[in-house]
Parts: sequence; C-alpha cells; structure tokens
Amino acid sequence: MQIKSVITYKPYPLRYLLVILSFLAINASAVQNAPTLLRACINYTDSIVTVTWDAPTDVCGSFTNYSLYGNENGGAFFKIADIPDIAIVEYPHTINNKNAIRSYFIRVLTLCDGQDSATSDTLYVDIVYPANIQLDSVSYDVATQNIIAGWKKNPSKDTKAYQLYDYSSGNGDSIGYTIDTFFTVTTNPNNVFPVVIATLDSCNLTSLISSPHKVMKLNSSIDTCKREIALSWTSYVGWQSIDSQFIMVSVNGGSFTKHSTISGGSTSFTYDGFVLGDTFCFFIRASTESNLITSSSNISCIETRKLEKPSFVYLERVSVDDNKTISIEWTTDNTKDQAYFKVFRGLASNMFDEEFNVTANTNLSYNLNDVLVDVQNEYYSYAISTINKCEEVTATSNTSNSILLKTVPIVSHNNYSGWDGSTDTYTLQKKNGSTWNDIETDVFPIASDYSDSSGCFRIRADEKINQYGSSAISYSNESCIQDSLRFYVPTGINPQSENNSFVVLGTGIDHSKSTYEIYNRWGMRLAQNNTNIPWKAEYQGSLVPPGIYVYIVHLYGYLGEKESAKGTVYVIR
Repeated sequence: MQIKSVITYKPYPLRYLLVILSFLAINASAVQNAPTLLRACINYTDSIVTVTWDAPTDVCGSFTNYSLYGNENGGAFFKIADIPDIAIVEYPHTINNKNAIRSYFIRVLTLCDGQDSATSDTLYVDIVYPANIQLDSVSYDVATQNIIAGWKKNPSKDTKAYQLYDYSSGNGDSIGYTIDTFFTVTTNPNNVFPVVIATLDSCNLTSLISSPHKVMKLNSSIDTCKREIALSWTSYVGWQSIDSQFIMVSVNGGSFTKHSTISGGSTSFTYDGFVLGDTFCFFIRASTESNLITSSSNISCIETRKLEKPSFVYLERVSVDDNKTISIEWTTDNTKDQAYFKVFRGLASNMFDEEFNVTANTNLSYNLNDVLVDVQNEYYSYAISTINKCEEVTATSNTSNSILLKTVPIVSHNNYSGWDGSTDTYTLQKKNGSTWNDIETDVFPIASDYSDSSGCFRIRADEKINQYGSSAISYSNESCIQDSLRFYVPTGINPQSENNSFVVLGTGIDHSKSTYEIYNRWGMRLAQNNTNIPWKAEYQGSLVPPGIYVYIVHLYGYLGEKESAKGTVYVIR
C-alpha cells in the first residue's frame, strides 16, 4: 500500500520570515568570502617575510584554520603553515633565499557547510620601492618663524608616509614622520640644518633620500655712524639655481613690502638712507622655476636711534689685592651704545704708556686685573674712557693710582689720589697668620720706623663717602721685614700631654719650602711634612711606641739662607 504524505502549509508571521532571511544573508556572505591578503613584506636584514590579511567573519562558528601557501620563482605552491586562530592576521616566517620572487595565497577552513573552503587572491612580496621625490623648499614661516618643509605628493600608489631627517651628520637623523605634504622642521628659528626626505610604503620600504635643502639664515647689523644697515645671509641650498631674491622690509611694525630685487647669487645687501629712530625688520625671499617655488629667510630686526652717552665714568678703586696684580674697578650709568672701555696705565699721573680694552655689556660695574705690573717696586696710575660704536670718546674717568709700600729704611708709601670723596684714613696693618691687624692709622700717608720689628705689612686706604653714596678701600702691596733664619725642635714629646707634637719653630723660616722627615730606629720613614705641620707621634692613624726617633729638617730662610739638621726626639708615653 502506497502511503502519500500530506504537507500542510501554515503561514508564518512576517517577523519570523524576516529573522530567517537575515540569518541566511549573514550566513551566506560570511562563509563564502576568503580572507583578503593585504601585503607581504620582506625584511632583508633577517630574511623574514611577514604576510598580513583581513580576517573573515565567522558567524556560524565553522572556522577550523587558515592554511598559508607560498612559492618561489613561479614554482609549485607549498603549504607554509596551518594557523588555528581566526584572530591571527599576520604570519612571519624565515625564507632561505631572500632574492627569490615569492608569492602567497591563504585558504580558510571550513565554511558554514562544514566542508568547503575559500581561497584568497595570490599576492607577491612587495619589493617595489616608492618613487624618489625632492623637497620643493624649506622656508621660515613669516608669521611664526617656524622652519617648514614642503613637497609634492609621491606618485607611488603604495605611499604610506614621509620621513624627514636632519642631514647635518651626513647619515640622517630622524626629525619627524607625517602623512601630509608639509612638515614643521623646527620651532627654534636658530636651529638651521640641512633637511632631506624619504617616502615609506606599507612594507616600510623607503625611497632614496632627497637632495638636502637648507633654509637661508639672515643676520643684520647697523653702522649708526654711517647710517647703514648691513644684511648678510647664507644662500639657499637645494635648488639647481636661484632665479631671483627679494629684500622684504617692514618699518615700525608695518606690513612687509618688497624693497629691492637682487640676483640669485647675492648674499649681502646694504640698506641705507633711513632716519634714526625707526625700527626696521627684514627677510629675504628667494625663488626658483620662474617664481613658482619660494623660500623665506628668518626675520631680522634693527632698532635705530641716536647713540646715548654715559653721564659719568668713575674709577672707584685701584688696589693691590693678591700681592701680584692690581685690580681696577669702575662704574658708569649707561653702556647701551658703548662698544668698550679703554683703560690707560702709566708710571706717573697723566703719563700713560699702556692701554687695555674691556668690552662693554649691560653691566654698570666692571673690573680688570692687571698682571703686567711690578707691585713691589712701582706704583701705577690709571684712567678709564668709554668708547662708543663710532670710536668716539664719550666720557673719561678720574685718574687714580695704586699704593706702593716700602719697609726699608722705614715704613712709607705714596698718597692714594683720585677718589671723589678723597681719602679718609690710611691704616698700617701687620699680618698675623692669615689675619691682618691694624697697628697705626692716620689721615696722612704713614711714615714710621719699624726696623726693629719683623713681619709683613700693608697699607689700607679708606675713601670718604663720595657723591654716588658709596666708598671704597684700596690696599697696597705686602712688604715684609724678615728676621734671619733661626730654628729649634723639641727633644721629647708626650702624646698625652701639652707637649704632644714635633714641630719646627723659629724665625725667618719659609715654611712653604722647608720640610722635615721622621724615621724609626729601623730606618722606616713615618712622616714627611712642611715644617709648619706638626707630627702627632702617629703612623697610619695610630700612636707610635715609646722610644727614640730620628728627624731630618731641610730649612729655607726668607733672606735666602739654606740649612739642614739631623737629630733625635724621644717619644714618651
């Protein structure tokens, strides 16, 4: 008996039909599209090829793996790898022959039917370098003074970006990376260097670097005396030729206008015929290829005005400060237009035979150490003049002199002259160690007999309060009355008593030259010092044992004497 099946069709609601149709549409498009190979890039350094693709959508969960195939030089394809993770979208692998022509395709398994696969197009390893391009120009932006590089878009289809380099070293140090056709090379207008560019593709293959371009750097200076502004600049580097250049000028902050057209080979220009008191700003604009490409230099400004003069120059102090040199100190109230100070020196007032130049700056106080002097035998007069930029004397100081102290046959010295407030007092000082003690003061130069006293002396001169509300001090040279060489040393020391050190005492000893040595009875040297440094009966930080120790002293006197002595010292404990 034949049984016939009867199918009853029951209409479904519209919303169910839409859900079914949507599922079928998504399912069909997802499982039938193969991965899209994006690129195959080779790294020639390590012979690694990296293949990259877009992953398909796996809405039905049928994915099992990718299979990557490749060939060499048009030969048969072979499987390189099975990749079990759909999220993986690139595969690097090492090749044996990096010079072979290689191509790849990728297959995805499985589709939503559980059996079929889908295969991508075949893609060759990218070995085509981007086209070489050149910079159009490197230029200062007139508004911001940033240095900007510009160029035309690379015609290569696979252009990814542009890399710019500082070519100062000749190797190329990266300064930036951009997808635009312009780039801010630097925001520091003083940082000028040659710039080159290279193009990168999606495999980071790079074109050859361009020829270096270097922006013009403009400097300006004014000769107020001649009423001339000198412009000088470095020539633009990078173009085959410079067709013309324009001198652009702004007066007192106004708009820039073209003042002159000059040849492409010029690197200097003199701007004249102006009135002092205005401010002028300049830049140079160079052009090539019939003015279609231009580059601008930096802006350089000059403020013109009449030269100002100081109302005074005051020689505050002439002093022997270190017993070898003479220190000269002076002040003024205006150095704005002064080029330098001329310092005059002579052995007698108004008989100057030497000159020194000291550059003027924004300071109002200056000093000079004169080392070409003989402070033990001469005193010197000084005066200062200010010299402006036109080599004109604008002010001259008072004349002052150093103080020369003599101690033979008596202590005496010359008068200090030149202070605005005159000299208040002279003080004779005697040296005690590193301290100077006052021993005599007078309003007149000192002349006293100290022949029966040994030691080193100097004169201190104090100025009365001057019209500028200050006062200064001047010192003479240091002159000494020396005793003849005499010395003695202790015969015994006790480290635990007041007499706890071996030291050389006496008069007329030049301790800077004189030395002593301490030896034990076996001849080992335990100490070696200048004679003013005591020996504390120690060796390497520990007290030496009691006993007899040998000393040897080598003595030099201030009067030229030389003497050596040897003896023993007993250490008691």
